[in-house]
Amino acid sequence: AVVYESVFFARADYNDMAARAKRGELEVVWRGSPSFGACADVLAHNYFTGNYGPPDAGDFFFEFRYDWKTIAQPIVDDDSGHNNVKQKVDLFVRTIEEWSKAYPGRDVLMLMGNDFTYTSAMSWFRNLDRLIHYVNKDGRINLLYSTPSKYVEAKKAHTQEPFALKGDDFFPYADLEHAYWTGYFTTRATKKHYTRVMASYLQAVRQAQAYAHLYGMTTEQYAGGPVVGSIEGGDLDALDEAVALLQHHDAITGTEKQAVVGDYVRRLYNGWTRAAPVMAHSLLRLMFGKAAASEPADPKKTPVWRRLRLLECNMLNVSWCAPSVAVSSFTTHPTHLKLVAKDLGRGRRLLQAQPQPDPNRPGAVALLVVAYNSLAWPRTELLRLPVSGNVTV
Repeated sequence: AVVYESVFFARADYNDMAARAKRGELEVVWRGSPSFGACADVLAHNYFTGNYGPPDAGDFFFEFRYDWKTIAQPIVDDDSGHNNVKQKVDLFVRTIEEWSKAYPGRDVLMLMGNDFTYTSAMSWFRNLDRLIHYVNKDGRINLLYSTPSKYVEAKKAHTQEPFALKGDDFFPYADLEHAYWTGYFTTRATKKHYTRVMASYLQAVRQAQAYAHLYGMTTEQYAGGPVVGSIEGGDLDALDEAVALLQHHDAITGTEKQAVVGDYVRRLYNGWTRAAPVMAHSLLRLMFGKAAASEPADPKKTPVWRRLRLLECNMLNVSWCAPSVAVSSFTTHPTHLKLVAKDLGRGRRLLQAQPQPDPNRPGAVALLVVAYNSLAWPRTELLRLPVSGNVTV
């Protein structure tokens, strides 16, 4: 079984952090589930600074950052007259001694770097190597490169006193008295909804695409493995990448800048425009066979259903669907549709609205409506389709 041993995080309520640091409890055993009890305990490490880098003063930030107005503070160990080894070592040791009071045991974690750092990796590692060398030469503490897993191993091996037990969560975050990290739970609802809709759409297209490839295959063909890929134009790569990108913690949460929101939405929309043909051709193949997914050589000599082109109503949230409105506005006679369901197996059904011939109204214009359920169980949904004119279903 996979064991989830520890979790590392930085931000929490500043009052809560101050109180736990004073008690030496910035590291606790977190029992997040009353149901599972101790078997689900994890070691929870709350980083001392409330962020995820070296001390905020910048004395151990070894890279120039114009956008953060951060000046590199290198360790100088030559005889140029600017030698600062002793000052750096003393400051680092004092910092570690201060931090150690907030944690149980003898091992202390310090993260080196931050967002978008290590563009000058040589500068960082040259100075880190010097820091490790001179701190260890000083002898008051032992400094080494490490990883989260090695840190947890050392913590368990060297900590004699029991860790404090925490059963509740760390929300909401707060940096200052009136600075709570709660707005992102409700902000930019439209973008969050669009992201989830596109994620669901991507999954549905993948599924329809796979079914369409399997449609009509012989046992021998299926044994060779289904071919998954584009069906008659379009591809899913752009939408796949956009949906993945939107899972970033500053994307789906809505904490990005407005210009970035616009770029995210543009990527999702562009991905949809490239994925929509795949969905349309896949559904046509499922409804009418492989012939429906290819362009006929002579449209005048082929059945109407082979010349169908499925269009998506992606503005139903504002009660607008161009194909349905256009068709229902054009006809002067009622359009009759019959809803039928095609079983795809495993609880999936393809719902089609098929036009019914009406000898008494030869001028009626037919509108084909397709609804696809991508879930593995039946659904009951009320379908709303904007129309104009005299329409019956």
